[in-house]
Amino acid sequence: ESSVSNRWKLKGAFYTFRAGPTLQFSFTSRLKASVGVGAAVVYSGSSYSVTQTLTPSAGAEITESASSEAYKLLPGYFADATLQFDLTERTGFYAGAVVQSAGSYTQAVDTENAHYSTKIDLANLSGFRAGLSYRF
Repeated sequence: ESSVSNRWKLKGAFYTFRAGPTLQFSFTSRLKASVGVGAAVVYSGSSYSVTQTLTPSAGAEITESASSEAYKLLPGYFADATLQFDLTERTGFYAGAVVQSAGSYTQAVDTENAHYSTKIDLANLSGFRAGLSYRF
């Protein structure tokens, strides 16, 4: 009995540059909020590799590998909101959320016997942040 297996690996990273206005609101002297919206530009890089292995019923195993790299500049937008509570004039706590969209792209790898593709989707990014602030 023969068998075929495929292993793929996708590695990547992206960097975001965001620009836009931020509005700050002071509810009390200690409680503040900010909201921001604007344009985003994402620089994304990814490496996609595939290894195919054929194990025939008789004979040696046959392995074929292929890989590709892609680098893209993607336009998009963002929105974020932060709530901050100051304990003293210099320290406080904050929590916030961000949503960002920058589209997607498809990366492909072709071997002698097959075509593989994967979608790098940066269209629905979201995150939460929280921490302690300290002013110098």
